[in-house]
Amino acid sequence: RRHPATDHMRVSLSANDLCVSEGFVTIAKEEPIDVMGASPLSDVIEILPARLTSLSLAAGLVGIAPPRLHDTPVEPLEREVAAARRRELRAAGEAAASQAAADADPGALRRRLQEEVAAAGARAEAAAADAVEQLAAELAAVKVLRERETEQRRAAESKAAAEMRAAAQAAEAAQAKAKAKAEADEAAAAEAERKEAEEKAATEKKEGGADIAPPPPVPSPPPVVAPSTPAPAPPQQQPPTPQQPPTQQQQQQQPAPPQAPPPQTSVAQLAAEWEQSCAFVREYEAAKPRGELGAACRHVALLVGQTSRVRYVVWEKAEAVVGALNALQARGGEAALAAGCSAFAAKLLAQGSAVVEKAPAMAYPLAMLATSVGARCPALTQHLRAHFCAACCYVTPHYVRRPAGATDDAWREAMGYQRRARGFEPKEQYYNRMAGYLTLWAALLQAEAVPIYDERTEQMRMEPHANPAGAAEAWRWLARLANQKAQRITPTLLLAFLKPSAHMLARRYPRQTEKLLRFLATDYLLSVESL
Repeated sequence: RRHPATDHMRVSLSANDLCVSEGFVTIAKEEPIDVMGASPLSDVIEILPARLTSLSLAAGLVGIAPPRLHDTPVEPLEREVAAARRRELRAAGEAAASQAAADADPGALRRRLQEEVAAAGARAEAAAADAVEQLAAELAAVKVLRERETEQRRAAESKAAAEMRAAAQAAEAAQAKAKAKAEADEAAAAEAERKEAEEKAATEKKEGGADIAPPPPVPSPPPVVAPSTPAPAPPQQQPPTPQQPPTQQQQQQQPAPPQAPPPQTSVAQLAAEWEQSCAFVREYEAAKPRGELGAACRHVALLVGQTSRVRYVVWEKAEAVVGALNALQARGGEAALAAGCSAFAAKLLAQGSAVVEKAPAMAYPLAMLATSVGARCPALTQHLRAHFCAACCYVTPHYVRRPAGATDDAWREAMGYQRRARGFEPKEQYYNRMAGYLTLWAALLQAEAVPIYDERTEQMRMEPHANPAGAAEAWRWLARLANQKAQRITPTLLLAFLKPSAHMLARRYPRQTEKLLRFLATDYLLSVESL
């Protein structure tokens, strides 16, 4: 039938039938074709351009017996289909041949690879550019955050500094007020003493009939200096100086002036004490025993080197050292015992230089070992102090002055610098080594107990022991150092000494230690900044 609008001929058949439209032949499957000739199927087998004019030709394509209404031949259509098929196969073969030729051509393959590499490089550069941009953005954000944190920290530091300045000003004002009050009290006391002296002089004059002038007012005392012992010194008083010689009766009535306190240790005395310790050590080093006694001394040093941070090991090594020293004394007398004590002290100093500098906690087991041995061998104390002072002049304490005309190398050698392949050790290493010596010495002074192994209970216990040096020696060292001018190494020495011994001094001398530490932290150490 014909469509009324387009005047096209339409024939609708069932599945696997042929739909013939004007100028086209379509073979469809499964579903019929609609009236307008548009198929809803997704699988279209083939569309051939042809000018079909009879239904018999279309029916012949699907194997249906053609009706005898038309007599159009079929051969031209078959030839056209075969020609089209040959053209398609020829085009596919030519495409495959060209592709094979392109694949076989090295130049073409190289160009294709270069194009692929260039494309990959371009993609990588783009990705890297994106990553750089992202990283730059992140760095900018981090920079802004750090700047903000820096501003906040500076603001907090400025606020803290302002608070500290205000506190310092308040403290200075309070100190000035207290000083003024103390001066007023001293002036009032001096005035009272003067009046009392005048009244006493007037009474003596009335009783004795002599005419003498009243004594002058008592001057204010000098600034307080840390004493060599923490015990309070008697107040210094100046005897009255009369304007004219007193009579014999007045000389009998006047009391004798109080004895002045012993002067502080001078720099010359400290230098002499240090040189004496160095000579003592040199004498024993030169007279080292040989043979069996020398082997016994080396065995004592070996026991010192085997000490560890275990109380049982410390007790065990102390017992072995005491046994070795007793054997030396029985074999060679006091000289052999002194040689053994010298070997013990030298090895203890070597351990302090090598181990305590890197592990300060090792100072306590070594000090416990020395205290345990010294409790049963009193001769060891003298050798320990001499070796400490000879190895570290700051144990005295003594700042070695540069002799007139001495070279830098001679001065460094006198101060205790160790020689190296290319001169002397650096200053930082020298400071650390001296701090190790002082840490070990302070740990030795604060030791107040020794380890004892109880065989009955098979447990360790700490037994109190009266240290022959102890807190008095530690206080003497601090007083001697405070009475000398501070040097650049002084803060290092104070820190190394006070870490092990401050708790002992605070427990034994609480008030004096607080005053001394306040003096060291304010007036004394501030002078180091000007060096």
